[in-house]
Amino acid sequence: MNLSDGSYYLGGNVTISGEITISGAVTFDLNGYTLTCNATDEDMFCVYDGKTLTIKDSGTDGTIDGQNKNCGFSVSSGTLILESSIMRIAEMTMVMAVLWILERTAYSR
Repeated sequence: MNLSDGSYYLGGNVTISGEITISGAVTFDLNGYTLTCNATDEDMFCVYDGKTLTIKDSGTDGTIDGQNKNCGFSVSSGTLILESSIMRIAEMTMVMAVLWILERTAYSR
């Protein structure tokens, strides 16, 4: 799936089996729902080449769930912004995202 410039809102719980590639400036609002990835070793969001992804939750308990299958974020020369005080990201997804961001930052210096 490819998301171009714009704002996108979940209208209910959604399960994906492949990656979402960001091809512009995108705001993705969990809107209190859960985005689940049921694939193994798939990046849920890919943000490359100067593109920007802002993830927020205008509802309560919005969740990104990689189901501990190494689903996470791939960010290379792009920007990922997590913007919410309540948003929950399942443990492995967040750990993989943070480790990946730290690794990419170390290589870009």
